[in-house]
Amino acid sequence: MLLRILSKRFGKLITHHIGSINSLTIAQLEDLGEALLDFGDINDLEQWLKSHTES
Repeated sequence: MLLRILSKRFGKLITHHIGSINSLTIAQLEDLGEALLDFGDINDLEQWLKSHTES
């Protein structure tokens, strides 16, 4: 569902974004669902993914 919402909001997502989102835990997906309400553009998604998927 998050992929559909993000695609609707920002257009077609690149494969890297899709892969990163698919690898998130349930808790991270819930956090992303809440955070995306504040995203202004695709750069906000990229920053969120970078800060939540790096080890």
